[in-house]
Amino acid sequence: KFLNAPVAYALSLIGLEWAAGLVSAGAVAGITSVMIVMLMSQPRIFFAMADDKLLFKSIASVHPKWHTPWVAISVASALGVAMVMTQTFEQLTDTFVLAMWPFYALSVAAIYRLRKSQPHLNRPYKVVGYPYVPAVFIAAAIYLVVNALITDPKWTSITFAVVLAGLPVYYLWFSGGTKLAAQQPGRGIRGKGAGGMGAGSLRLYSYWRSSAADRVRIALNLKGVPY
Repeated sequence: KFLNAPVAYALSLIGLEWAAGLVSAGAVAGITSVMIVMLMSQPRIFFAMADDKLLFKSIASVHPKWHTPWVAISVASALGVAMVMTQTFEQLTDTFVLAMWPFYALSVAAIYRLRKSQPHLNRPYKVVGYPYVPAVFIAAAIYLVVNALITDPKWTSITFAVVLAGLPVYYLWFSGGTKLAAQQPGRGIRGKGAGGMGAGSLRLYSYWRSSAADRVRIALNLKGVPY
């Protein structure tokens, strides 16, 4: 019964059924907490993107009574249900690694570019162990992706195909949003007031820069927060 949970299975083999059950319960609690966090944060990323005209405008809709991004929440929930219904847990974890870690690596790699292109930029926090620590992280991300390509080339190819399908979709339907944001003073990519971000992205940035209490307030009431 613990064949899909290696740690719990190993504990059950040596007669520690209670420990196996405890590990399984901890896994369920951990997965549930991650799901709650994702349901709070991911829809608001969709909301910010739609508000910046990088997704369909309707996704940026705010509920008239509850003041929450209800369309974005519905889209994120529908995508989550579809993935759970069509994939095993192992495939879901592989999909997460393949879909997210390349972008984590790109985000970390951006540190090198920013250090070179904007050497005088104010940096309240600097990466410890630069340039070696970011390089280790990037190497680990590359290893995970390459390992997935070797061990499961079919599913890995499908995952990459879905991710890469976003490129033509973006250029055909949403690239104008980026150009429009860049042309609007104080709002877009070149706007001084926005600090190089669109309105939705600026709101999302404010969310992550705020305190824990303010994050809850922002997440539950998008209209009631001064940005």
